[in-house]
Amino acid sequence: MKNEAFGARTSLGLSASLLLAGQVLYIAVTQFHAGGDANDHHAIFATYAGDDIWAAVHVGQFAAMATFLAGLITLASASRLQGGAAAWLGRFGMGAAAATLALYGTLQAVDGVALKHAVNAWASAPDAEKAARFAVAEGIRWLEWGLRSYQDFMLGLALILVGASLATTGYFRAISYLMALTGIAYLAQGWLAGSEGFSPSQSAAIIAAWVLSLAWMIWLAVITWRMTNPNPVAPSFNPRPTASPIPAGMETPNPQESPMENRKSRWSKMLWIAPAAVLAAGGLAYAAMSMMTPPDDLDLALSKTSAGGTYVTTISPNVEPISVGPIHTWTVELKTADGKPVDGASVAIDGGMPQHGHGLPTAPEVTKSLGEGRYLVEGMKFNMPGWWTIEVEVDGPAGQDETVFNLVL
Repeated sequence: MKNEAFGARTSLGLSASLLLAGQVLYIAVTQFHAGGDANDHHAIFATYAGDDIWAAVHVGQFAAMATFLAGLITLASASRLQGGAAAWLGRFGMGAAAATLALYGTLQAVDGVALKHAVNAWASAPDAEKAARFAVAEGIRWLEWGLRSYQDFMLGLALILVGASLATTGYFRAISYLMALTGIAYLAQGWLAGSEGFSPSQSAAIIAAWVLSLAWMIWLAVITWRMTNPNPVAPSFNPRPTASPIPAGMETPNPQESPMENRKSRWSKMLWIAPAAVLAAGGLAYAAMSMMTPPDDLDLALSKTSAGGTYVTTISPNVEPISVGPIHTWTVELKTADGKPVDGASVAIDGGMPQHGHGLPTAPEVTKSLGEGRYLVEGMKFNMPGWWTIEVEVDGPAGQDETVFNLVL
């Protein structure tokens, strides 16, 4: 029995070290990843093509994730020594963690290798081939969205299962709650990656998961250090306890305890209450943002006079109704204030979602002048329903001006 207890404590210490090392390394390596608006594919692909450390960053991320998951599997293995429900939850958690590693390896092969070759080929392609090369790179990007989505789902499930296995033992119960919250944050990442791509909302979920992970990993490391420290008052981990010894710092406050001991106990609770409150607030903020309704007084006209009164701009989609998801083409028609067609102008397209704080998921551009003041715009896409703006910037014979249109999908 003593050997089992010693082995369990050793496994807990090893798991805490691996988990914390893997998470810190992952966060550190990710800071070197090429940055920008990841959903603006034209701009971000150009950035990726010019990144000379792309492969090294992705290898580092894979090594960090493998270390993190090794720690999670080790933690699940320690919880299996309890027997009963904890053992089964630990086994399922180990399986989910192993599946996560397989999915993450596939993700890094797609993102770290295939996408890099695709964006390099697009950046160096002659003009006649650029559209086709870009389509290939964007297809790989969407495959990355799918892999990232399901990798996050599986990681979230693994954290919830391993956390549940710890909760059934009576040990580290507060830590198990934080692990479950971290798992929920990863489930949210998976949903957002699959539905919005690498949006600001998905980035917020990443930060939430990092903060929660560091909170419970540091707490686990401190407690396991105290358990393995040769100190007569340090708590022990009994694989199959007859009583329920609780690690120091996690006891229920006793009215007979000193004020200092009561304060320590309250701070122990705050360690998991505070991150839980932060995550709940973030979830409520995202839900509120998702349920925002467009202003009632929006001007939805598709033909308007530009801000400075220089041009009359009309936009029209080449497909009706306008749908969420597919890429489609639009036509922009320009006339002077007195109704004459404007040819030979430079036309730029931009836009986004004012209530969500992000731009278009693609970089639409004028690819052809159709004559009579009409211009063909390709690459237009909307990746979610809601209020969108389309900004048409014109630099023509009569000067520069801009028109902003509103769409509600």
